[in-house]
Amino acid sequence: MELSSDWKTCQDINECETDEILQTCKTCINTQGSYMCLDMTDMQSDQSSTNVVCKPLFPPSRGFISCTRKGAFQSFTKKGRRRIINSPGTACELVCPYGYKLTGDYNFVCGINGEWQGKQNGKCIGKIL
Repeated sequence: MELSSDWKTCQDINECETDEILQTCKTCINTQGSYMCLDMTDMQSDQSSTNVVCKPLFPPSRGFISCTRKGAFQSFTKKGRRRIINSPGTACELVCPYGYKLTGDYNFVCGINGEWQGKQNGKCIGKIL
């Protein structure tokens, strides 16, 4: 998922077209909000594989969510925005627009179980001038 140009909604992207996935996944299936990687050489005895990806985070009413992951391949959308796959180790935080400040905590890390871990009790509020 990526933030749309209106900065209010997210749109699905084809993760199978990213450099990171192209280099690490032999057979990729794009799904809504995620993807599945099927690598026949790494199959277990039950003939299945699992690719851990955390679900997309929903954008807050003000500000935007910025995510990074150490060691991630640099991948960009057609509009030039950086693209991050929400795999384990991805860290996301709320960034407030100019004129607003963050109160509370709003940061997450994608866990190895595919669940986000962190706090979501922060929000962007207008600064008092």
